[in-house]
Amino acid sequence: MEKVKDFVKNADRFVIPSANNNHPDHQATYDIAIRVAEELNLTKLEFYVYALYNPLNVQRENLIKIKLGDLRFKVYEALKLHKSEFYTKDMNWQSLAIRDRRRERFGVYKLDDKGKFDNF
Repeated sequence: MEKVKDFVKNADRFVIPSANNNHPDHQATYDIAIRVAEELNLTKLEFYVYALYNPLNVQRENLIKIKLGDLRFKVYEALKLHKSEFYTKDMNWQSLAIRDRRRERFGVYKLDDKGKFDNF
């Protein structure tokens, strides 16, 4: 947490994995992001929450779909840099799905929403 506080203190948006995540690194990322936001009192911060392994259960008022365009190729290339992302047999086809995906779905929340939703 201490390593990211200075980096994120002026952030207006975090893009983070969902809560209740089966992937320990993704759950740790969620936990750290929430704790840092709470410690820094980032009440206006928007959380764009995504899910990879768990369903993204988002109410209509919190759901946003973003057209990725060519950004999907950047995401795919970034994933390839992290060999740990391919530790399961399913990750290879999932990474190709990310590369080919045209839109991404996010749940959009504020810090006050924490604990009120399945994914946040």
